[in-house]
Amino acid sequence: MDETQADSLEDNLTTTSVLSDAPSFRHVLAAPWMIMRPQRAAVQMTDGTRWAFWLSFVAGILVLALLVVVLVMWDETVGYSWSEQYSRQHFQRSFGAVWQDWHADGYFGHAEQLFLLVGILTPIATAVGAWLFLPNVHRGGRGWQSYKRVYRAVASGVGLLITFTFIIGAPMVVAINIEERGDYVEPTLVMLFVIFCLGCACVLVYWLIQATHAVAGADVPIELPPRCEGCGYDLTHRPSDERCPECGLDTSQSLEPDLCRPGCKWQACEDFVSWLSTTIAVIVSPTRFFRALKLRVLTQPADRFAQWNYLAIGVYTVCVCFVIFLIMFARFGDSPDSVVCFLPAVFFFLVPLICWTVHRIVGATVTSWFIVRQLLPDGRWAKTVMAYETAYLWVFCVYTSLLFLSFVLFEDWMSTIARVWSYRGLMPIELIVLPVSNMLLGLLWFWRYGIAYRNIRWSNY
Repeated sequence: MDETQADSLEDNLTTTSVLSDAPSFRHVLAAPWMIMRPQRAAVQMTDGTRWAFWLSFVAGILVLALLVVVLVMWDETVGYSWSEQYSRQHFQRSFGAVWQDWHADGYFGHAEQLFLLVGILTPIATAVGAWLFLPNVHRGGRGWQSYKRVYRAVASGVGLLITFTFIIGAPMVVAINIEERGDYVEPTLVMLFVIFCLGCACVLVYWLIQATHAVAGADVPIELPPRCEGCGYDLTHRPSDERCPECGLDTSQSLEPDLCRPGCKWQACEDFVSWLSTTIAVIVSPTRFFRALKLRVLTQPADRFAQWNYLAIGVYTVCVCFVIFLIMFARFGDSPDSVVCFLPAVFFFLVPLICWTVHRIVGATVTSWFIVRQLLPDGRWAKTVMAYETAYLWVFCVYTSLLFLSFVLFEDWMSTIARVWSYRGLMPIELIVLPVSNMLLGLLWFWRYGIAYRNIRWSNY
C-alpha cells in the first residue's frame, strides 16, 4: 500500500465517537472514575482536548501515587525488632513517626522517592499496555494516530486501577500487620485473597478490552479493489473465467468466494463442535486454515473464539490440577490440605492471564511490524489472525501440563538421563528444559504469523 492510499484509508477510517459533540472539560476529568462504564470513559478521554486528557490522567497518577505512599506508610506503623536474647519485640508507631523516620536523612525521603517512582512507572505501564492493545484499535494508515487513541483509552482505566489498589492494598496491609504483631493469619484466607487479586486482574483486562474496542470505531468492512490471491494484481473489471496476467492463477480462485475463501466452521456456526474443529485446524494446518479464512467480515466472531479458548484453558488447568491430586493421593496416600485445595482456583485465573499476556506480546510485536511496513490493507485482519491464533496457546498448555505430569509420575527422570550423559550443570536440567522449550515454541509462533500473513494479504472476502 503506497502513502497516498494509506492517507486516504486513514481519512476514511476516522473513528466516530459515541457522543454527538466533543466532551466538556468536566466530563474528561470525571472519565477515569466511570469504572462501571468503560466504553464511555474511554471515548470521553479519547475525544477530549489534549490539555483535558493530560490533566485528568496526571490527576489520576497523583492520586494513585499518594495512595501507594499511604499504604506503605500504614504498613510501617507496625513492626518488630530482635533483642539481644534473640526474641522478637513488636512495636507500633504513628504515621508522624514513620514520616520522621523516612526523612531522617533529608527532605527527599522514602515517601517522595516512592511517590516519584509510581509517577514514572504508571505512564510507562500505560504505554506498554497501549502497545499490547494496539491491534484492537488500528484500522489503517499510520499507526501513530491509532496508538495515541489507544493510549488514551488505556489511560482511562487509571480510576479502576486506583480502586483495585485500595481494595487489595488495604487488606494486604492489615494482614501483614497482624503477622508482624505475632498473630496468626488463616492460610485459607490468604488463598482466598490471592484468588480475589487474580480475579481483579482479569476484570482489569476485560475492562481495558471493552475500552479499547469503544475507541476503534465502527466495525464496518472496507471496500477494497479485488486482488489476485496469488500475487496481489488488481483484478478490477476482470471476469472470473480468465487467468491473472501477472501470475497465471485462475481469477475464479480469487473472485468466487466458494472457491477462494469459504471461511472456517466457527464463522458458519458458533458452537462447541465448531470451536473444537476450528481450534484443531488452526494448530494442525495454519496454511490451509488462513487460506480459507474470511477476513472482510465483522471481527466479533473471532473475538468470541478467543474468549472460548481462554475459558477452556482455565477449565483444562483445573482438570490437570485434579489429575495431579489424584496421582499423588494414589502414590502417597496423603490427601491435599486446605491450602492446596485452593490451587485449582488460583490456576484457573493465573494460567489464562499468563496465556493472554504471552499472546498479546507476540501478537502486538507482529502487528507492529505489519503497521510499520503497511503490509495489510486493513488492520482488522491482523486482529482477526491474533484472535484465531489463541488456538496455538493449547500447544504451550498441553506441553507444559504433560511435562509436569511426567515429573509427578517419574519424578526427576530428566536428571537421571542427564547424569547418564555426564551433565554437571549448576541447575537441575528440569529448570532449563521447561523455559527453553517454551521459548522455542514462542519462536515457532512468529513463523506461524508469517504463514498467516502470506495467506491473508490479498484476501477478497
